[in-house]
Amino acid sequence: MIRVNLLKTGPQTQLTIPFGWIFVALFAALVCLGLFVVDQKRKAEREAKAADLKKVHDQAKGLKNHWNLRKTLKESKRSLERDHTRYEKLLSKQNTGWTPTLLLFEDLLKKARTVWFRDVRIDGDGRVMINGISMEDKKKKRMPGITKLFTAIKDQPTRFKNPRLKRINKDKEQRQPVSRFELNCVIIR
Repeated sequence: MIRVNLLKTGPQTQLTIPFGWIFVALFAALVCLGLFVVDQKRKAEREAKAADLKKVHDQAKGLKNHWNLRKTLKESKRSLERDHTRYEKLLSKQNTGWTPTLLLFEDLLKKARTVWFRDVRIDGDGRVMINGISMEDKKKKRMPGITKLFTAIKDQPTRFKNPRLKRINKDKEQRQPVSRFELNCVIIR
């Protein structure tokens, strides 16, 4: 028996797969993906460097402010030195009279910070009587100002001799504990 196929079948064509174009498309996709990853890394690096640069700019601003302050302080120092030089010249011209004596007492008061003189009497033979007030140390009940003043006078044996405290009285001045004192010494001329 013979069979007849009534279905039309034409010549079968083979499907050809374009491997070359697929490879080119995959390569292009991989290149684009690689460029995207590199771009993301560069953006992250740029942001990190921008943050570092901002820190450096902030430090530079701080240094600039510090530098300006330093420059201002140097100018102030130079001005004070000029004034001090003028002051020294003026004092050297007026080296007679009371100026050196008063400067000597000024130096003593600088050393004994919490002492104020109320009355200073200097006799013709060089005897000095000082009445003053000193702030007391509230916590320790001591008189550091009088101690520093007495020590400063004793530390200058070429200018003072025979320093002695005549009396000390504790008192209050404007609700603050103070010590009133009387000190005697002799100025060596």
